[in-house]
Amino acid sequence: MRKVLVVDDNQNNLLTIELLLENFEDIEILTATNGKEAIKICKNENINLIFMDIMMPIMDGIETTKEIRSFNKKVMIIAVTALDDDESKDTMLRYGAEDYIIKPIDPIIFKKRVEHYLELMEYRSKRHFDNQAINLFNKSVYNRSLIFRVFDTSSLSEFWEYYLTDDKKEVEGLNYCMRVIYVLGQLLLKSDTYFKVISEENDESLYITQTNVDSVSEKVIKNIILKHYPNLIFSVQDGKLSFLFHKFKQNNQLAHSLSEEEKSILRASHDKGISAKEFLNKTPISLIDKLEELEETEDSVDQAIYEFENSPSKETLASVNENFIIYNDVIDELVEFQNLSIGINSLIKFLKNIEDEQLKEVNIKLLANLILSVLEDLSNWRKTIFVEQNARDIHYLDSSLLNSCLQIESVLSDESEEDDENDLELF
Repeated sequence: MRKVLVVDDNQNNLLTIELLLENFEDIEILTATNGKEAIKICKNENINLIFMDIMMPIMDGIETTKEIRSFNKKVMIIAVTALDDDESKDTMLRYGAEDYIIKPIDPIIFKKRVEHYLELMEYRSKRHFDNQAINLFNKSVYNRSLIFRVFDTSSLSEFWEYYLTDDKKEVEGLNYCMRVIYVLGQLLLKSDTYFKVISEENDESLYITQTNVDSVSEKVIKNIILKHYPNLIFSVQDGKLSFLFHKFKQNNQLAHSLSEEEKSILRASHDKGISAKEFLNKTPISLIDKLEELEETEDSVDQAIYEFENSPSKETLASVNENFIIYNDVIDELVEFQNLSIGINSLIKFLKNIEDEQLKEVNIKLLANLILSVLEDLSNWRKTIFVEQNARDIHYLDSSLLNSCLQIESVLSDESEEDDENDLELF
């Protein structure tokens, strides 16, 4: 059932549009006679389509559209305007209306327009994603991307200007990401390495990826980002550096009973501030039961770390890694904690690639203690959320755990990498 809101202070206009809409099935019609009333309805109802009159008392259609767009980006808004009011019509389109209908309303044209609007909404609800995505986080992105080809300092500055002077980018921390890419880009251009910066997105997230970063050590890139901007979510591998940003969410939609599939999708990208009790109330009992496995695995990891510290070798370190893999398999099933999993995966990848020769040069006690501190953080996280249930935000550990896991790699950094790190000092 599609909910359509008709906003007009003229009762004849309201009645006309209502009668025309009654020709369509599966439509629930709501009405408002001014902008403030329309905003209130939009905050309390899941509106799909709005027919918005421009000239109204109390609050006109332009201001109403701007206000609705501030908390709802998805609703389709159609301006209803007089034939000679081109200025208002253009302003409505600029501030968030997707189309306009001219008064007096022609029934035949109106019917055809509504058919197209309903068809567009149907396509949007069944959107097919592009599985050829570039970013390192998620292949389910829109079939569009923004690509900057950077081959000199001029194109690098164009990229900077676009992202940092556009106030429509509603993601937190984007300017920090741009600084990293800009400074890294300067270093790449010095070595005649050309690269691309690719922006991809879906409903929940924005992904920014820089290509051809192979000439700079992964460890150096990670250490620089963690030193300056530890809250950024990023991944670097195979010559690519990707950043993940969660879009600001709006809470204007009514709560409704969610299927398990919907819950899974919602957990894939989280809002800040979900308490432990709220999360557990929505989590299937079958997943909660698996948390007992985490406690058992923590004991196994602890024992493996002890054995590694007393008898350091690739084999004993592999045992540590295998137990972290088992631990992370359970985390993966708790889909809400994908960012926590990213941190653990970075540690798993790092430990897997350590060779015996490297172990001879590293401070084993320090490395073991760092790994143990990650385990202790995870153990406290499990108890705080699933046992004591007193966490005000279930994602409180995401950033710091990723930071801890990646910082472990700095134990094996050599002097040449430190020189590269100085070249990448951020401003």
